[in-house]
Amino acid sequence: MHKAGVLLAFETRERYEEQCASLGVFERFGMVPAHLHGNAVQTREPALNSRTCHGLYFPDDRQVEPDSLTQGLLKRCQELGVQIHEHTPVRRFLRRGDTVTGVLTDKGEITGDTLLLAAGVWTGPMTRELGVPLPIRPGKGYSVDYSPAPLQLRTSLTLEDARVAVTPLNGFLRLAGTMEFGGLEENINLRRVAAIKKAAADSFTDWGNPPGEAKPWAGLRPMTPDGLLLIGRLHPLPNVYVASGHGMLGLTLAPATAEIITEAITRQRLPAVAEPVSPLRFTRR
Repeated sequence: MHKAGVLLAFETRERYEEQCASLGVFERFGMVPAHLHGNAVQTREPALNSRTCHGLYFPDDRQVEPDSLTQGLLKRCQELGVQIHEHTPVRRFLRRGDTVTGVLTDKGEITGDTLLLAAGVWTGPMTRELGVPLPIRPGKGYSVDYSPAPLQLRTSLTLEDARVAVTPLNGFLRLAGTMEFGGLEENINLRRVAAIKKAAADSFTDWGNPPGEAKPWAGLRPMTPDGLLLIGRLHPLPNVYVASGHGMLGLTLAPATAEIITEAITRQRLPAVAEPVSPLRFTRR
């Protein structure tokens, strides 16, 4: 985990003030930003050019690199005796009445007492197959990686007017952005990729045409109509649970999700604080 802070960079006063209107939520939890204007933005991040006129710098923001985190989680789970089946599609559910007894996969049957659906955007189709469909829709985002990094940033930042995140990672730089609603396909819309790259070219000094550009890729975020998570039992099925709908905040909300779903499964109750994210809000008839 890296405590390097994050900078929200704004070209327009309008977008800056829009963000300021929601700062109270962050400040109640101790996340108080420094307000930057004019040259103070470039003092904080010299790579930004003069188009960026305003900034909010959160010094206590932290980052983790997703690949190294998941590798560490995989290793720890294996040490604890967890069986992990990679590249193993679920073809159908095994049932005894309303109780799900297991799944049929390409590698045979896997049975158990409890089924937890934490399959991101694919949770929606799986709940539909179980007869209790949840409105989880894919929100596609695009990323472009550069290695070596074409510039050295002091911290992660977001180009707020273009809605593009710029993240320095181990030896490379990632541009990411957009929210495209469609199907479950991960095909690439080159116009959206071009818009992300243009945001970087417009915002950074001497960006030019940097070498080391990797092939762009897309990822699907599990979105819900009200923007809230879906955590809890999938009523009326007695032993099926859901943990999905995290949108762009999966990593941020994972620890709290784990605590909530653990209590829901082991104690057969949803903590009161988690009632607003219960799947019941979409399954009540």
